[in-house]
Amino acid sequence: MKKASARDMQTLSHYLSFILAMVLFGAGLAKLRLPLARRAGSLSQFKLIPAWLCLPLAAALPFIELLLGVLCLLPRFWFMCQLLVCAMLSVFTIVVSFEWLRGGNVNCGCFGEADATNTNPKIFFLRNGILIVAAISSVLLPPPLLNLSTVLIGVVLALNSILSFSVLTSILSDPTRVNVDGSSA
Repeated sequence: MKKASARDMQTLSHYLSFILAMVLFGAGLAKLRLPLARRAGSLSQFKLIPAWLCLPLAAALPFIELLLGVLCLLPRFWFMCQLLVCAMLSVFTIVVSFEWLRGGNVNCGCFGEADATNTNPKIFFLRNGILIVAAISSVLLPPPLLNLSTVLIGVVLALNSILSFSVLTSILSDPTRVNVDGSSA
């Protein structure tokens, strides 16, 4: 079996960075489509931050996610960004875990309306676990080299991964899905 080269590790690092960037872009844009009051309500449901902080945090969070998504792709800020993404994902996963243990709602609202119907804790923890592992792995790997071909390959692979994960989570979260011929699964 061939040992992975430094270039292979950089390619993997690049791929993970693109996945994290696209997830951050998706989450930030989805939040911006929701009214500010609704985003603040999603944050206040966890009862872990003061009520006066919910509105400013709800206003800033989509822009923080979009900024981190951009920084994930820039070599100069890459390492610090990956650490911040890992910390942000870990803290939010812990917050939602406490809410779930208290018997509360597991709908985090990370992806706006797309999360509204998905309150399955297994899906949430699987998704966040994969993203945390990706962030930790990208920190441990050498920084990616950016050129046009690796950017295009990264975008295609990241979109493919996100689409595959979306299809998988929709299948897992809806046990009453309907087959192509119209019959129940």
